[in-house]
Amino acid sequence: MSIKISIFTGKGGTGKTTSAVNITASLTKKGRSVLAIDTDPQRNLFSIIAPNFVQYEPNLSNLIKQDVGIREVIQQYNGYHLIPTSDNQNDLNTSIENFTALKDSLNEIQDDYDIVLIDNSPAFTYLTYSSIYASNYILSPCQVTNECLDAVLDLMSLVNNIEFKNLNPDFKGVGVFFTQYNLASKRQSLLNRNMLENFRRMSRVFGFKLFSTSIPKNVDINGALAQHKNIFQYKEKSPVATAYEQLTGEILAFVNMGGE
Repeated sequence: MSIKISIFTGKGGTGKTTSAVNITASLTKKGRSVLAIDTDPQRNLFSIIAPNFVQYEPNLSNLIKQDVGIREVIQQYNGYHLIPTSDNQNDLNTSIENFTALKDSLNEIQDDYDIVLIDNSPAFTYLTYSSIYASNYILSPCQVTNECLDAVLDLMSLVNNIEFKNLNPDFKGVGVFFTQYNLASKRQSLLNRNMLENFRRMSRVFGFKLFSTSIPKNVDINGALAQHKNIFQYKEKSPVATAYEQLTGEILAFVNMGGE
């Protein structure tokens, strides 16, 4: 049975899509079968994993509207299995009763993949809610800032809500990891230590997992993005690649799939 994981932080610029791309690549390297889903109308996930992809229909919106079955929207590109999104999501039925449409569709292929990884925009859109309601886990990339901590606490408020628990009884937990992590200066180091302690304290109070591995701030990330590559294709020995590989091991342990 596949594990469904949403990547979401209610703040822009935290590296959600970059992390979705590189975690997908790292999981694939580790021999896990992965289905990656793009819910963001900007299609940034596809621009990196499948830069020359042009077949955007049928897509996620067609699936949600039940125009097609889920196997009809799964595309393959360079060995990756992907579901594209639509750049026009205005005609979706956004009633709360329809939030489980994606979950119901994913249940039809629950034995086809080890992991379903869903990349989301930073906004609480209809597709974001659909993604979260379909997921067993949420991974939240964060910078070491108050704004990101507030976004995590907003997310915890949602998943601890009775209505959410009733609609998604299979939900297991939230995991937080840091991106663009920089300890270059003493001042920054002190600020980070203070914020890190705030995150640790809140993780104990609200019950989210705080991963040990952080993704360092490094020019290799921008270089890989500019060439529409994941970090392993761009520079496999990069400290960013090492960090994502270590983080993936932690994620596998978090979702009870081993942490090799």
